[in-house]
Amino acid sequence: MLRRILSLFRNLLRKHTVEQALDDELRSSVEILTEEKMKGGLSRSVALRQALIELGGVEQVKEEIRAIRVGSFLENFTRDLRLAFRTLAKAPAFAAVVILTLALGIAANATIFAMVSRFVLHTAPVGDPPTLLTVHTTDHNECCNTFSWPLFADVRDNAKSFSGVAGFYELLPASISGRGDPQRLWGQATSTNFFDVAQLGMTLGRGFRSDEQNSPVIVVGHGVWKFRFNSDPNILGKSIALSSHPYTVIGVAPPYFRGIDLILDTQFWVPIGNIDQLLPNTAHFDRRDYHWIAVAARLKPGVSRAEAAAELQLLSQHFAHSHPDTEKNLGFYFEQAGSLPPRDKSVVLLFLSTLMLVVFFVLLIACANVANLMSAQAAARAREMALRVSLGAGRARLVQLVLIQSTWIALISASLGFLFAQWSAPFVVSKINTPDNPAYFDLSPDVRVFFFSLALAGAVTLLFGLILFARKRKENT
Repeated sequence: MLRRILSLFRNLLRKHTVEQALDDELRSSVEILTEEKMKGGLSRSVALRQALIELGGVEQVKEEIRAIRVGSFLENFTRDLRLAFRTLAKAPAFAAVVILTLALGIAANATIFAMVSRFVLHTAPVGDPPTLLTVHTTDHNECCNTFSWPLFADVRDNAKSFSGVAGFYELLPASISGRGDPQRLWGQATSTNFFDVAQLGMTLGRGFRSDEQNSPVIVVGHGVWKFRFNSDPNILGKSIALSSHPYTVIGVAPPYFRGIDLILDTQFWVPIGNIDQLLPNTAHFDRRDYHWIAVAARLKPGVSRAEAAAELQLLSQHFAHSHPDTEKNLGFYFEQAGSLPPRDKSVVLLFLSTLMLVVFFVLLIACANVANLMSAQAAARAREMALRVSLGAGRARLVQLVLIQSTWIALISASLGFLFAQWSAPFVVSKINTPDNPAYFDLSPDVRVFFFSLALAGAVTLLFGLILFARKRKENT
C-alpha cells in the first residue's frame, strides 16, 4: 500500500521525470528489437520499421502504460478538465449561447423551486423546530379549523404533553406610524407566551410578559424596524401609533421571523387582549362556538407525537362530554409548525406543480436549442475525435472528455442561472407582495435552490453530452 502511495506522488509530482524514463525505456526496447532484426540480414531502416510494428506504435504503448499507471485517472481527469475549458474558450460564441440558453431556463425553474423550498421543504424559523407543532381542530374528522378562545384555554390548562401552548389571531390589519406616511401592515395578536413557546432570540428587547395580556405593548418585525425606523437601536421604550392607538415598543423580532405560518407576511405582534382596539365587533370572540384563534404547542422533552395525540384524543372526549352543544364531534390534528394544513397544502402544491410544469417546458425548449447547437459542434469536431481514436483513445476516455465539457457547462450555467434568479427575485416579489396582500412570497434562492439548479444543469448537459458523443461515434464509424 505504501509503495502505491509513493508511486502516486511520484507520478503526480515528478511527471517530467516519469515521462522521460518511459521514453528512455521505449527507445531502448525499439533499439534492442532493431538490432535483433538487423542480425537477420535486414537493413537498419527496414529493421526499425518492423520493430515499431512489432512493438505496436510508440504512442499507443505510452497510452497503455499511462492507463495502468497509479494516479492515471486523476492525471487524465485534470488534463481533460483543462482541455475541455480550452475547447469552450476556442468557441466563445457556441459556449455563450449554450450557457445563456440553459441559464435562463434554469433561472425560471430555480425561481419556482424557491417557492417550493419555502412552502414545502422549509420548517418554521423557530427554536428546535421538530418539537413545535401547529394544532388544528376537526369536526366530523374534517380538517382543519381554528380554536375558540375557551377551547384554547382548556387545552392550554389541561394538556400535559406540552411545555407551552400559545394562541394567536393570524390576520390583524393595522396602519403603523413611523418615518414617512402611515403604512398598512399585517400583524398578529398573540397570547403572552407566544415568543417563549416559539423560542425566539430577539434582535432587540424581549417578548411579552405574562402580566401584559392587556398592555399596549408591541413587538415589531425586523423589516419594520429597518425600513420604518431606520434600524434605530434606541427604539425600545418608544411609543408608536398602531391604527391611531399608542403602543410601546418592547422588542424587535429576528430578521428571519415573519410568524410561525410561512405564508403570512407578519410585521408586528401585540398581546391578544388588545384585539378589541384593532378589530371591530369583537364581543363574540369569547364564545365557545366561535373559532378564530390558531394554536401552536411545544412538546415536552421526551414526549412523542403519538403520546401527545393520544392525550388530545382523551381531552376531545372529555370536552365533548362537558360541552356537547359545541364540541360533540371535536377532534384534534397536529403537524410540525410551518407545515401547511392538508387543505391548503393541496392547493399550494397544485399551484406550484403547475408553475413547475410550465417552466420545465420552457427549459425543454431551451434544451432543444442546445441539442441543435451541440449537433453542429459535433460535426465540427468529428475530425478531432477520429484523430483521438487513431492515437489509441478508448471509448471510456472519449466519454470522460465529453462529460467533463458538459460539467463545465453545467457549473457555469447553474451558477449564472442562480444569479439570474437572485437578481430577478426582488422585482418579482415587489409585484406580488403588496400592502393589501397578507401573504409573503419569498423567492430568494437558498442553498437548496442552488443545488437544485446544479442538478438540473448537470442532468441536462449530461444528456446532451451523451448525445454529442453518440453522434461523434456514429460519424467516426
